[in-house]
Amino acid sequence: MIKQIAIFGASGRTGRILTGLLLEKGYRVNALVRNPLKFSIEHPNLFVIKGNVNQKEAIEQAIERSEVVVSVLGHVKGSQPLFQTKAVDNIIEVMKARNIKRFVVLTGSGVKMPEDKWSLANSMLTFIIKSIAPARFNDGVEQCKRILATDLDYTIVRAPLLTMQKPKGVYKTGYLKLGFFSHISRYDVAGFICNVIENQIFIKDVPQISY
Repeated sequence: MIKQIAIFGASGRTGRILTGLLLEKGYRVNALVRNPLKFSIEHPNLFVIKGNVNQKEAIEQAIERSEVVVSVLGHVKGSQPLFQTKAVDNIIEVMKARNIKRFVVLTGSGVKMPEDKWSLANSMLTFIIKSIAPARFNDGVEQCKRILATDLDYTIVRAPLLTMQKPKGVYKTGYLKLGFFSHISRYDVAGFICNVIENQIFIKDVPQISY
């Protein structure tokens, strides 16, 4: 039975929701954050580690005694072009050294897989994203390549536009036919990630999630 989870990106909008939900479900959570003073969540089962994903020692502290590692890291203003890829490289290195296998990662739906259902709208949207933010797009693609090349028990969750609307609790997952207006609440993404962890589903898989 899983008891302890490490989360990277806990101070982000999805990360805060996910951290709170994991704590509600009774897990012990290790959260690596750059500025603990700006991280408002308090809980007896929450262990906050100050640092960033470029610091191997901080990553080691974050995954100490953890059975599952989760990354919901995202680009913010000023992020380096390969921020997520470099972060994933560092996390994977420490996971392998500690013999931790379960890795759940959130990325965008712009990352394509051969099994995806093609749609003209989604292809056009991907082209637009790639044109407007090529560095961010390429980072998402590259981090997935790094994960897929490992022998970890990964699940890469791919989400379209993320919103802050209330959770519906009902959504589609798998290899979907997405369109211009595809979206998903961060609350439902957090719920799905919890489900993936609890029920050990979508192992070595790259599902999309959307309404």
